[in-house]
Amino acid sequence: MNNFTIKSFAPYSLNYLIYIQNAFISRKNEVAKFPSLDTSHWGLLEEKHFCESYKNVWAEMVRRISHNSLTDHNGVLLTEQTLFRELFKTGDQGEIGFEEIGNRFMIGSQVLQDK
Repeated sequence: MNNFTIKSFAPYSLNYLIYIQNAFISRKNEVAKFPSLDTSHWGLLEEKHFCESYKNVWAEMVRRISHNSLTDHNGVLLTEQTLFRELFKTGDQGEIGFEEIGNRFMIGSQVLQDK
């Protein structure tokens, strides 16, 4: 009998950021990456600002997780809204996009957990 333990830790927040990044790449390059949706109305920042903001948001989330792994949980999209909103334009379009991408991510996450 082995006393071998494997721990799997897939942070919700970093998966969410990859989801947003893929949506941005799909829009920019017209390359089908998951999620392959029409994201033109999601109010993501323009390329120059998005790339810089994305690096900062990613680094901040990694920093927070490294200091306390309990920072990342299935409610992180609610508790870290201010941080994640930095990837979206201000105003109605950004607000609507932020809500829509969060809802789609959570629905996709739930589907994967149910399998």
